[in-house]
Amino acid sequence: MGYTRKKSTSNLLLSQLLTVLIVLNTSFPMVTGADSEPQRELVTPKQSLQQVIDDAQPNSTLILSAGNYQGPIQINKPIHLKGNGAVITGMGTGHVIQIEADFVTLEGLFIQESGLGSRDAGIYAEGSHFIFADLTINQVKHGVYLNQAKDVVIKTSTISSYPDHFSKRGNGIHVAGTEQVNILQNKITGVQDGIYLEYAKKVGITGNEISNSRYGTHFMFSENTQAIENYFHHNITGFMVMYSNHLELNQNLISHHLHYRGYGTMIYEADQIQFMSNQLVQNSNALALENAQELTIAENQITGNHTGLLLLQVNNELQIKRNQWIGNMIQIRLGSADASPVPDGSLQDNYWDGYQGRDLDHNGFGDSPYFAYSSTGDFIMEIPAFQLFFQSPAMQFWSAINEQMLNPTMIKGMDPSPQMAPFLHWGQNQSIGKSAHFPITLLLFSGLLLMIVLALLNWARVEKLS
Repeated sequence: MGYTRKKSTSNLLLSQLLTVLIVLNTSFPMVTGADSEPQRELVTPKQSLQQVIDDAQPNSTLILSAGNYQGPIQINKPIHLKGNGAVITGMGTGHVIQIEADFVTLEGLFIQESGLGSRDAGIYAEGSHFIFADLTINQVKHGVYLNQAKDVVIKTSTISSYPDHFSKRGNGIHVAGTEQVNILQNKITGVQDGIYLEYAKKVGITGNEISNSRYGTHFMFSENTQAIENYFHHNITGFMVMYSNHLELNQNLISHHLHYRGYGTMIYEADQIQFMSNQLVQNSNALALENAQELTIAENQITGNHTGLLLLQVNNELQIKRNQWIGNMIQIRLGSADASPVPDGSLQDNYWDGYQGRDLDHNGFGDSPYFAYSSTGDFIMEIPAFQLFFQSPAMQFWSAINEQMLNPTMIKGMDPSPQMAPFLHWGQNQSIGKSAHFPITLLLFSGLLLMIVLALLNWARVEKLS
């Protein structure tokens, strides 16, 4: 009797358990491995790319065969577009590709012909977790426009705008209200600003080449960003830093920014900037500071520029140390009537190629301070044609005379511990050394010749007036 009761109870429990399992299986069907794997689909130019994207499952990979695909294209789901010679053309209207979803990857595509609206772009993206790689983007207003985005990688792509004046172009990569972006090894040319950051945070800019644009990289109201090992050349300005803070600009090559209003780097109304181990070569003004503070400018190679350091208005809390100043026409210059010289204590342990002091205790540092001033440089600013005589024996003689009659009001900065010999940095040409100095007899002769020339010019002017 007891055995029958126990068996009946066991059967009842088993029946209830089977019922629960059937209900669960009906309400929540099992997901098989095949269903969970991303779908891959081959797309041909004969198909409508927009329709294929609309019909695709989320997280699908669409492999675009070589050929032309008509845009504009809108993406509103996680997806991976991978090109193999595929060209997406926006037909001159709006964005070529507009993304309003997360987890989108674009790879190996040619993207061209956006509209000319203020925000029109080859790629316009809002969302997070984007990867844009191995793209060629041209004939667009902006190359990539990120608006309120997060977690983005843009790498190994080539970007250019329409062939027009830079004021009518957009930016190569425009980053607005966005954070956690890595911009790696891109080549950007012929745009307004190569990379433009506005209210951006935590951006890494590494290994990019930017040329023939207005600014290489333009910081506006941005913070916590690194720019490392980039190459900026033949723009109007390399780095333009405005109203930004907590930036690290290190190990960049900045050259051939020769516009009369151009700079290798301009730091304006910014603070807490680290500027280290850069090469600034053959720029109009290698480095310019205006109302900047809390800057560390160290271990840079500043070579062959018209002006090494241009000071505008008042700059405070500067650390300018262990830099090499070689072959610059003017080492330090005040660029405005209200500009102040380098604050006392800011310059330290720099190498100056014009330093003529001695090192009697052989500790590698000069026994007397280096005074940054240039009577010849000021004269060249007034009469630019005299650039032709830069580092000539006559100019050196003139500098030597003025050095003996030093006027404190002419000093732009003082380094109490100048280094006696240059030191090397990454990628530096090891042949760089002190500027040539000529024998004293040649200096005296050329100085006498210069005085005769100036006297003749003055006599000719008097004769003409009379």
